Amino acid sequence: MQQEKFKPASAASVRGFLSDSEKAKGSPKDVSARVNLLTREDDENILFETRDKDQNGAWVHRNYIKKN
Repeated sequence: MQQEKFKPASAASVRGFLSDSEKAKGSPKDVSARVNLLTREDDENILFETRDKDQNGAWVHRNYIKKN
């Protein structure tokens, strides 16, 4: 079985991907009295972000996904 070879992503392409993911319009949803989930999605990316209301809305976790 032959494995495909891929070039590593450049730092500039990673920065662009993260920046583009954060530009989409957000859709907030309360998960609990303390946690809010913000979902940002466009044609190419999805960003899920949880925020802690008790910590002035500081983000707890972010998940960036590139669509194919």
